[in-house]
Amino acid sequence: MTAKVYWLGGSPCSGKSSIAHRLARDYGLSLYLCDDVMGRHIAQATAEREPTMARLQGMTPDEIWLEPVEDQVRRVQRFYREEFSMILADIASLPRPLLVEGAAAMPELIVPLLNDVAEAIWLVPTPEFQRRHYSRRPWVEEIIGATSDPAQAWENWMARDAAFADRMAAQAATMQLTCLRVDGQHDLDAMTAQVARHFGLSK
Repeated sequence: MTAKVYWLGGSPCSGKSSIAHRLARDYGLSLYLCDDVMGRHIAQATAEREPTMARLQGMTPDEIWLEPVEDQVRRVQRFYREEFSMILADIASLPRPLLVEGAAAMPELIVPLLNDVAEAIWLVPTPEFQRRHYSRRPWVEEIIGATSDPAQAWENWMARDAAFADRMAAQAATMQLTCLRVDGQHDLDAMTAQVARHFGLSK
């Protein structure tokens, strides 16, 4: 186990970060959270190497959140493809065993790195679970409030993430990888235990 890298990907608001923190604590894993380094990666992006990431630096809230939803979904996927080399550079020297958590860990990017399909799992929320838990996050109002149409920005955000979740689930299914739908029927302890079993960390 000592040399392994475990990948916990999926869509936002599925409990990935909470589960990752518990796994790192309970099983002695180093932890890399993609969201924690995204700001640094955006600041490092150049128009030549990472055009989508670089463009984001100058986009207004309306340009980010009021674009057509399909355009937003494609932008998110391009963003993660551009960022992935930065993530790999970051984790190259981190201690093992290592758990990498984040939506950037898309199946299409991870599958070439796997020695065993049990080294990766994806969690995606149902649309109802996603909306319920996003609405409890205080910083959401600040983000959509910066747009000229907060109500539409909220609907676009929810539709974007739901579409991204569907694409991650479809990618995982096509590649015969494990993806779990999170609907709130199982609590955080149960979800953590299920992921731990998948990784072979527990029986």
